[in-house]
Amino acid sequence: MFACPFSMSSSGMIGPSSSWLASSEAKKITVRKDENERGQTVTIEYKEIGELPVDGIVTIRCPANEALTYWNLELKNQTKSWIGHVQFPVIEVPFDNPMEGDPSHIPVAVVGWVSGGSD
Repeated sequence: MFACPFSMSSSGMIGPSSSWLASSEAKKITVRKDENERGQTVTIEYKEIGELPVDGIVTIRCPANEALTYWNLELKNQTKSWIGHVQFPVIEVPFDNPMEGDPSHIPVAVVGWVSGGSD
């Protein structure tokens, strides 16, 4: 769902001693879905990412009668290191195998036009 470079150096700068933290490395992942007349909200909690005291909460709000969804990420970093930037959301397409010439396509909306993959 998300990934970020994480500095382990004493200066806190991203460099050769940096590593990547990914939500898939969480010790515990919990998912909760809430629903009411205004729509649905999915909350995903990630605990102890990369065996560090770093937690994340992803909230996806899906309002009723709207085509858009609203994504939010909260990170709680209890280390002395800093997170340089965050890639969010990281979307993986199941069964995507570009090496064998069989890529999956996710429609990408850009202001003024929509692309559905290979044109």
